Amino acid sequence: MKDIIDCQLGYLVKPKQKLFSNLLEKGSDIGEYFTLNYVVTTDILDYEEYFEGWKLKIVELAKEHFIKDTVFELEYSQEEFFKLFGTFEKLINLFDRWWVLEEVDISQIKTTWK
Repeated sequence: MKDIIDCQLGYLVKPKQKLFSNLLEKGSDIGEYFTLNYVVTTDILDYEEYFEGWKLKIVELAKEHFIKDTVFELEYSQEEFFKLFGTFEKLINLFDRWWVLEEVDISQIKTTWK
């Protein structure tokens, strides 16, 4: 019988300093929007089946999720968006230009205090 090791991976998204400099140079005041901490997490899954050997893919998915969930929520036309962030071929290219991921440990708390 196989042992199941439940695991959840998490990543803290941090803006690079050059993002703020770039936004200021372009006359944008949205830099504050990116100062909030943002964490991307996976579901709780069996480590061996879902995570072992898949970390690069998970990092890629985390980067894409942040861009889709946070950056694309900004209400800019395509022209305005490209003016602020530059053009890119893949979402990962956009992420890597302006942000970094740091892996974090995750611990769940019981929310049964009521």
